[in-house]
Amino acid sequence: MSFAIIKCLLRFQHAPLFNQLRSMNTAISYFRESMAAKHYATSILLLIGIVMVTSCSEEKKNHVFRSSDEALTEYRSYLSELKSKKGASIKELTTSIKQWREIDDFVFSFVSKDTIRKAHVYPTSEYKVIHDSIRSEFIRLTSASKRTYKDIVSLKISVSAFADDKKVQEAATAAHSFFSSLDTMSLYKGGKDKMIRGYKEFLDKTQINGIHSKTQFLSYLQVEDILFRSFLCNLSEMNNVSVTYITRSTENICSQVMHSAGSEVLSTEDAVIFMSLRSNRRLLQNAITCTEDIRTNKIRQDEQRTAYFWMILQPFISIDDFGMAILSSEQRKQFEKLAADVPSVISKLSQSLNMNAEVTDNLPNLFLKIYISKL
Repeated sequence: MSFAIIKCLLRFQHAPLFNQLRSMNTAISYFRESMAAKHYATSILLLIGIVMVTSCSEEKKNHVFRSSDEALTEYRSYLSELKSKKGASIKELTTSIKQWREIDDFVFSFVSKDTIRKAHVYPTSEYKVIHDSIRSEFIRLTSASKRTYKDIVSLKISVSAFADDKKVQEAATAAHSFFSSLDTMSLYKGGKDKMIRGYKEFLDKTQINGIHSKTQFLSYLQVEDILFRSFLCNLSEMNNVSVTYITRSTENICSQVMHSAGSEVLSTEDAVIFMSLRSNRRLLQNAITCTEDIRTNKIRQDEQRTAYFWMILQPFISIDDFGMAILSSEQRKQFEKLAADVPSVISKLSQSLNMNAEVTDNLPNLFLKIYISKL
């Protein structure tokens, strides 16, 4: 299997880990999915559909301010409270971050609308300084205790900006039945090589013919899912199989879908919901397959072990606020079980790869800090 070298772990650097990884031929397969394509799709489509899919803050506590000074005073007060804390359980951390996001929305909304010019007074700049300081305090509190993969799942689900968005939940629920039905579809018949050829032929045909309706879009997702799951069944045997063509073709098709969003071909809502659910499904299926392959000792080569290491971690890194909010109840259970299984599997892999145990044990803390650093 051809592996693409990992250049970074999102935008948050952790020197000991990255120095160690640079000394290894750190790699990952296409099954983690193109991060550039995934985040480009999510961000662009969410921007297009932001008015439609966001309920804003209708159900939140209403913070009433009479001036920017008053809003910033409350924001500073919240920062002072955080600075006084020496630590926080994951439950306390979750509650505090939810409160912060609520207060932040109101403060920013008020400050950004303040058009009264005063000499040497810059409300927006001061807001940013306080915001960054609060974020730093949350990173400090996160570092104060050892966190787990279960903590990552729990916190990200709870503090998602879309967690209480009824429109998003209703749209996702309607689409969940489609993806659930895919589990009943039989896998591709034939050996590994025949399946690869079939996968490529399917992608070629889709690129040539295009996707011109929601029916065709759902048909594409259905067949692609069958082929993807069939591939996962053979994942441990794919060490010498190049999947570059499949990767690029899939990205091209996803790009076509993104460009058609909001047109008569496909509504923005359908594009956002179905593509995000697709990503969630693939990331979780891939990670679960990897943990099972490691448990059953199917992986023998270090290059594969390294790729598996990162594929297992991808759901914790890559599923964003929107993705966390639209997880089905079954997927939440799968994610929670994966979180419980990951420590032993990562420990086994890190030992085989001679990774620093202290560094890998602290990955949950690192991933939470990555998440908070982007809030």
